Amino acid sequence: YYFNEIFRPFILVIGDFMELMARDAWSHPENLRVPALTTSVQELTRGEGTAFEQKMIGYYGYPAAYYGLFKELSFAPLRYFPLAGIARAGFWDEAWFTEALSRSGYSPTAREALMDMYREQVLTSRQLPVMYQVKRLSREGFATMEEIKVHLEKAAAMVTLTETRLFAMELEQEFSQKEMAFDIIMRSFSRGIIPEGETRKGLSGLGIPVAMLDLHLMREKLGLLRRISIPTEAAAPALIGVEE
Repeated sequence: YYFNEIFRPFILVIGDFMELMARDAWSHPENLRVPALTTSVQELTRGEGTAFEQKMIGYYGYPAAYYGLFKELSFAPLRYFPLAGIARAGFWDEAWFTEALSRSGYSPTAREALMDMYREQVLTSRQLPVMYQVKRLSREGFATMEEIKVHLEKAAAMVTLTETRLFAMELEQEFSQKEMAFDIIMRSFSRGIIPEGETRKGLSGLGIPVAMLDLHLMREKLGLLRRISIPTEAAAPALIGVEE
């Protein structure tokens, strides 16, 4: 009976059997995504998932004592790259990662190092949206280094992705408002609507430091000179405000 059964041509190769066991297909075929596969498994097991698994282990020539070993192996342990991908996506559960690494076969020292690395990857991933907005604020001088530090510390303390994304949206709104105000002030300055003193006051109100403010004004003045037709060098105006 044993040899007749094991040499049947339609017996699954052991790799396919283990793949389906890893998906818990034999015990819960209703969870499979392919209806035809669900039907096939249900017809094979006839509702006796565990008993069918044990019988199949016997077909492959292993005694019943090996069933627990095959069951453990069927959990398909995740190793470095899949876990790194999950961490980079920003998903984190300490208990889940600990259990996954315990099945990975890595040494305790390696598991500890990998856990530290995955924590950093999750933190970096969650802070990326905030980092992008913070860089925009910093590039235009709309935020001081102290304010940037506060933003990053706040983002690091957030637990969920939703919190981080909402905070990033708040920073994006802050940047958009300051950028719009900046454009209005600089356009008014370039058209002579407000003098340099008022321009400096308005830019300071946006939080722009003095050094960055001077650079913004210098850039605008140079742009104005390019638009002015100057017949001779003597006729060129001094490089000062538009009101002159």
